[in-house]
This record gives sequence, C-alpha cells and structure tokens, in this order.
Amino acid sequence: MKNVTIEELIDIFEEVVDLSGGRIDENALLGDDIPIDSGEMLRVISRVEAKYSFKFEPEEILRLKTLGDFFEIVRSKAGKKD
Repeated sequence: MKNVTIEELIDIFEEVVDLSGGRIDENALLGDDIPIDSGEMLRVISRVEAKYSFKFEPEEILRLKTLGDFFEIVRSKAGKKD
C-alpha cells in the first residue's frame, strides 16, 4: 500500500485552487475554508485517482465535507485494486 500524507493532498489541492489565507488542516471545510467549486473538485479527485491508482465511489464523494474526510478515504484506498 502506498503511504499517503495530508501534505501530498494539500499540494494537489494547491495545484487547482488558491489556498493562501485559509485554514488548511484536517478540519478545513471543502468549499468554505478551502474555496473550491464542483469543477475544481473534480480536477482534484481526478489527480488523486491518477496519482494513487484508485477510483472514488460516488457515495464517497458525497461524504466529503472536510480535508480530513478526503484524506481518510484516500489513505484507506491508496494502493488497493478496484
């Protein structure tokens, strides 16, 4: 299984959205503390799926509220086969 850090996920978010001036930790709210719209979120998800070789399930995407939620799903799935 690939080792995933929250810093790696933050780097991916920073490639897509401007994170300056916001609170960026596990409790950061997606769309609030991290200013991201649905199109940008899809780009982040696509980059994460490509980097860690897995696919998010639709219900997992619907559960994403915080950066911590995102991190937990990625950490649990990274390196696993579909």
